[in-house]
Amino acid sequence: MVHTPLVTPCPCGKVHTAQVKDVLTGAGAIRNLPDCVRRLNAGKPFLVSDLHTEAAAGTAVKKILTDAGLSFSEYVFRKEHLEPDETAVGSAAMHFDASCDLILGIGSGVINDICK
Repeated sequence: MVHTPLVTPCPCGKVHTAQVKDVLTGAGAIRNLPDCVRRLNAGKPFLVSDLHTEAAAGTAVKKILTDAGLSFSEYVFRKEHLEPDETAVGSAAMHFDASCDLILGIGSGVINDICK
């Protein structure tokens, strides 16, 4: 698989790029997660979620990874309302398992901002 930058022309006159490696969509796309982890040469992801994303997909992600023989560590933010601020980034960093070689945000928006 060849990975090329995503290039987007913009009305502002600039060309914006992103180093997106994979975009998987559709029903059941989450089942491809173990293959994505392996393509990135990762062996142990660090899962980051919050109360809402844990309920929506966290349990499924953990089962899929476990069934595929992949170990992981995790951190679930227990706040009802989470902001992607210094406190949240610091909290995630303090719970990071140094044996992990990939950070996997479960969710979008705030969770992914924290994981970046």
